[in-house]
Amino acid sequence: MHVGVKNSASCQDETAIRWVIGGNVADQANNVMIYNALWVIFVTTTTVGYGDIVPTTHLSRFVCVLAAFLGIVAASLLTASLGNSMQPSAAETSATMVLHR
Repeated sequence: MHVGVKNSASCQDETAIRWVIGGNVADQANNVMIYNALWVIFVTTTTVGYGDIVPTTHLSRFVCVLAAFLGIVAASLLTASLGNSMQPSAAETSATMVLHR
């Protein structure tokens, strides 16, 4: 465990988990890791919801709600675009009608 002294100007060791401020020891409460954040966003967006990492702050919950909403919208748009690409064009429909005659 790293122990760093946090001055009012800046912390000398950015990876410090425990700080000593005026003789008081303070542990890092909000350890944000980008990989964990990306994992939560991926799991939320794909609506899998493993539950191994959960949002605990109001801001992180709000971000996860937005990610879930955007995931549903993206899945809907993907489904709609794939459905439209499988529809025959007007020229193909005309050619099929001519063949059936």
